[in-house]
Amino acid sequence: MDRATYRQFVGAIEAEILRRMRVEGNYYISRTEVEDIGERAGMSPIAASHVFLLQAGSLWAGELIPEEGDRLPLYAPRTSVPAWKAVVLDLGWFRGRGKLSESGRT
Repeated sequence: MDRATYRQFVGAIEAEILRRMRVEGNYYISRTEVEDIGERAGMSPIAASHVFLLQAGSLWAGELIPEEGDRLPLYAPRTSVPAWKAVVLDLGWFRGRGKLSESGRT
């Protein structure tokens, strides 16, 4: 994967996460949605999922919802996780980094 594709995907993921949180008050993103954003940026679904997980702790933080078992907190990059369905984003993490106001928006 080239640098431009990588940057486009990371920018698109960040924009989508912040849009959801600011506009919709939605703190959830599914693996399918991550893969769709990746495909629009020119990545394979597997590559998009991998890059998304590598952004934990820098672009986003929260709890991974696995296909089976308990939620897994993710606050640092991970290269290996169980099969997963979605991530519940940590509002406090975003506020602490100045990405969201106390109301959860802006």
